[in-house]
Order: sequence, then C-alpha cells, then structure tokens
Amino acid sequence: MNTYNVLDFIPVGQKNALPMSELAKRIGISQREARKAIFNARCKGEIICSTCGENTSGYYRPASVSEALPYIKLQESRIASSKAALKSTKRFVEAGGGNA
Repeated sequence: MNTYNVLDFIPVGQKNALPMSELAKRIGISQREARKAIFNARCKGEIICSTCGENTSGYYRPASVSEALPYIKLQESRIASSKAALKSTKRFVEAGGGNA
C-alpha cells in the first residue's frame, strides 16, 4: 500500500489546477483511488477545490477566498440539481411504488 499525502500533489492556485488523470499518475495510483483520497482529505477538513470545464478541469488548493467561492457555488448547484432529480423518485416511493 502506498503511503502518501494527497495534499503534497495538489497545487495551490486555481490556475495550477491538476486534472484527475495527471494527479493519479503523479501519485502512482488509479483515478478511483485518487478520488477516494481527495474525498477522505476533504472529510478530514482539508480544503481541496475543483473546477470543471472544457480546458480547465482539475484539483487545486485555493490561494484566496475568491478561488474558493466558485467551488462552493459549483457544489451547491450540484446539490440543488440532485435534489430536484430525486423528487419524482421520492413521490413514487411515498405513493407505494406501483405494483411491485
């Protein structure tokens, strides 16, 4: 098992954001393991932001509040979308779920 600190591989500054494929390659683990390492670090209180876009996707540690705010906005939007997508399934379950 590899012993590493994922933060050692994540650059500071949004302009230095590192794509998942490159991050995993640098650490020497799979992309799935890298995602899990990022999730675990975030759960322990580490600040790791990410961007998504055609040419700007990647992970970074914010150098300022202004670099952290877009990540917060992105995550809040994803939460709202997920909640909206769940509404119909919740109604289905609450109504007894059909004949099955």
